[in-house]
Amino acid sequence: MIEKHQNSTPNLGVKNHKCKTNSLVSQNYFNIVQLSIYTGFSKAYLYKLVHNSKIPYYKPNGGKLLFSKSEIETWITESRFSTMEEIQDKAINYSLKKSA
Repeated sequence: MIEKHQNSTPNLGVKNHKCKTNSLVSQNYFNIVQLSIYTGFSKAYLYKLVHNSKIPYYKPNGGKLLFSKSEIETWITESRFSTMEEIQDKAINYSLKKSA
């Protein structure tokens, strides 16, 4: 009987996590917990990013941290690394322009 209860608990957590993530999709602003769920980053890592001014955030009236969903999505996509193929294409294009 105990094994059955232990096995069912993680499934409930996964369902709740999925529901929380789905409800976050329609929000414009996140608090630190919501942002952690939305991005998968730990709260500690997010606080570190805030402390180092590496992530856009708001702190209205010196209160709780808030994060704009659109700004977070922009911040994430600006952190993109080029693929090896893209780097090679840039190098070829650069070499062709230099020799012309």
